[in-house]
Amino acid sequence: ARATGGNLTPPGRPRGPPGRAAGNPEAAPLASWPVCGRFVQASPPEDLARREREMAAIAAARAARSDLADVFAGFIRPAEGRISGVYGAQRILNGRPRTPHYGLDIAAPEGAPVVAPAGGIVRLVDDFLLEGRIIVIDHGMGVTSTLFHLKDIVVGEGERVRRGQLIGHVGRSGRATGPHVDWRINWGEVRIDPALALTLADGDDAR
Repeated sequence: ARATGGNLTPPGRPRGPPGRAAGNPEAAPLASWPVCGRFVQASPPEDLARREREMAAIAAARAARSDLADVFAGFIRPAEGRISGVYGAQRILNGRPRTPHYGLDIAAPEGAPVVAPAGGIVRLVDDFLLEGRIIVIDHGMGVTSTLFHLKDIVVGEGERVRRGQLIGHVGRSGRATGPHVDWRINWGEVRIDPALALTLADGDDAR
């Protein structure tokens, strides 16, 4: 595995361009739409201000530092289902390249259980414009998991969770074309391919 430009991904897997700093998470920009051959911003100013606040909240949650050792116990998939999106995939919006996808998408029926991919402390629970219902879990040593688009979240901020514990259910909240969970891992300012984390799991726990 290698870390380049703020991204960590296994050899042979697609990798996006250099990552943004932790203070500016990779949340997709608000959409623009073609009007009379020109692209115009579709979102009102209040949405832009909201996005600034949401990105700051994600950055603060991911900046949490603890001595938890859960990160060393390995990771499991947060949901059962088809892999519908992989780390590093290039996204095109209105014919223009956008920020690559920095997570692992797992498609599953709405309401399917979502579990903690590793133990830790819940640092953020909220409902955001693009990510929908979002949770950030601190696994220790600067490593966090972020999960987007949940239907609901059944744990609260500051709660200690164990690997495999129910934390919510698959949904399509926020900007999502169908029910799925978008799982992202960060180590400080470095993005990590969740598929790489799964290779560190013990035996069949990787599911």
